[in-house]
Amino acid sequence: SAFRTLRVFRTFKLLNRWESLQQLVYAVFKSGPGLGYFCIILFLYIFICALAGMSLFAGKLDNDTLNFGSARTNYDTFFIALVTTFQIVSGENWNDVMFRALEVNETLGGIYFVVVYGLGNLIVLNLFLAILLENFSEGRYRKDKMSYYEQLDHQRDVQVVVSTLWTTLVDLL
Repeated sequence: SAFRTLRVFRTFKLLNRWESLQQLVYAVFKSGPGLGYFCIILFLYIFICALAGMSLFAGKLDNDTLNFGSARTNYDTFFIALVTTFQIVSGENWNDVMFRALEVNETLGGIYFVVVYGLGNLIVLNLFLAILLENFSEGRYRKDKMSYYEQLDHQRDVQVVVSTLWTTLVDLL
């Protein structure tokens, strides 16, 4: 029923009372602009690695002679090269693509996959965590610097917003 869906709003009540959860939500929402720049850097990295993969393996990764992976992971077209490079960076079934590429060229294939997988995971994991941790430290610093009266005003504002939402939803039903 409709009242069961309104139980979701209990989380606002929990957010109001649990300060560490407030800091967590504040830090995650504050990291939004930084994550946009992170996505741009990640796309540029995948773009460059896809172009390098196309120059090394275009038309050479076929499934007729090998039993590794699927025909969907190749470097024949630019879009499929982007998808294949994203697959390698995200770590999903990347070893099948690597074995197929090593059959084509062992030396350059090994170097390519060390660079794409190693640096890709380093960029994805460390940069993403650095952005989040930076905002966590700023959020904690902000909470420590707030005076007692500012904290009371903030809590009262949250209570007013939650109560307004609740009364609006009750009136709609």
